[in-house]
Amino acid sequence: MPPRPLEALLLAVVFAVAHTQSPLAYSNQNHYLLHGAAMAGDGQLANDWLASTTDPTPIFSMIVAGVFRRHPFTIHIAFFLLLMAYFLIARRIAMTLG
Repeated sequence: MPPRPLEALLLAVVFAVAHTQSPLAYSNQNHYLLHGAAMAGDGQLANDWLASTTDPTPIFSMIVAGVFRRHPFTIHIAFFLLLMAYFLIARRIAMTLG
C-alpha cells in the first residue's frame, strides 16, 4: 500500500481533536507532574505539603524533573504530539499486518 501522507495528517488532526489535552494544572492527574516539578526546583514547590508526600511514581517524576529543568511547562505539548505520532505509527503497522 503506498503511503498516504494526507490521510495520516488528517487522522492525526482528528485524533488530536478527539483526545484534546486538558490545560495544565486542571485536574488531579497533574499530581504526577507535581513531584517532578518539585524535584526540578520549580517555584516554591519544594515547600508544598503535597509535593513532600511519598511519590507514587518516582521514575516518571525523575523524567518530569529532567524535562522541567530544561523547558518548564512547555514541553508537555511535544510529548502529546509524540504520543499522537506513536498512535499513527501503530495504526500503520496494524494496517500492514492485517
